[in-house]
Amino acid sequence: MSKKITTESQPTILKIQSLIGIRQVREDLPIFYKALNSQSTGNYVQTLIGSSAFEIFEVLFLDVKLNVIAQAHWDGDIDSSAYFTRTIMQHALLCNAKSIIIAHNHPSGELMPSSNDLVATHRISQACELLEMSLIDSFIVTDNDCLSLREDGQSDLFVD
Repeated sequence: MSKKITTESQPTILKIQSLIGIRQVREDLPIFYKALNSQSTGNYVQTLIGSSAFEIFEVLFLDVKLNVIAQAHWDGDIDSSAYFTRTIMQHALLCNAKSIIIAHNHPSGELMPSSNDLVATHRISQACELLEMSLIDSFIVTDNDCLSLREDGQSDLFVD
């Protein structure tokens, strides 16, 4: 028997989300971003994390209309970022996301994806499929450029 989320339970959900680091978009605020295409989304995540001196792993959680309903990020070191697929999926379920977009920056300025970048993208895509969600794209961004792995011919990483 499933339990319906009511307005009484909403404060509890928001408290849990804040404890685990989800930046939730409130329903009473206008939509702050809509994922229309790879170029605009790449530019958006580039402005969020592209100029950081440390790697940041950013996740955008989207509803069925591709509106960003929440964001989360994990801070890393100068050449790696720490994230956990399980935690990303927990966040996605908590905010009732239909799909996600992942991105991380390369402070070195090099856009070339590492083997770890490719493995992470595929692993997260598989996890999304198991939960009936989709990974729309995976971006690598630098201070002045961005790369969509889907647009770059890496579509085999994505489970569609």
